Amino acid sequence: MKITGTLAACLLLLATFGCFSGANWVSGHQSDPCEAVVMMSSPSKDVVGFLALTQMKYGVKLVGWLMGLKPGRHGMHVHTFGDVKTDGCTSTGLHYNPHNATHGGPYSAPNMRHVGDLGNVVANEQGIAVVNFFDSVISLTGPLSIDGRAIVVHAQEDDLTPNTNPGPRVGCGTIVKITKTKKYH
Repeated sequence: MKITGTLAACLLLLATFGCFSGANWVSGHQSDPCEAVVMMSSPSKDVVGFLALTQMKYGVKLVGWLMGLKPGRHGMHVHTFGDVKTDGCTSTGLHYNPHNATHGGPYSAPNMRHVGDLGNVVANEQGIAVVNFFDSVISLTGPLSIDGRAIVVHAQEDDLTPNTNPGPRVGCGTIVKITKTKKYH
């Protein structure tokens, strides 16, 4: 399914409005405003999505959606570089791994996983994956911030082992921190 520019612009406006309004656009409940956003796409424009990231006391909450995936499980990772333009999703580099740890999963000990190991998302029969999870290792602040890096979704499941190969990169987007401005009276 190809997404037109108009539809993509509408989705961006909807996502941005939901993000800044303080309402959780997935559930409609009030929540903390997100602090970073990711507009997911693919070179073929088949995969699109939106993620909102919120820094919490002990990690980051990720909520959003992806569409255009094949039904099933898909590995999702933070990759080192936020460059999604030069060579599509392949210019994002390897999984973000500042500690040179082995590959693991989101529930592995912090020294037994890449910082960027987020696990899997599950696409339904229509190819839509709803993202709603918390990760205690990633951060939007400090020297190991993921701001400016990329989130990548892969074609296949990540088995969360050191030798995993979740296949080609089918969607990606740069993590962009939202700048909050103060209002003066």
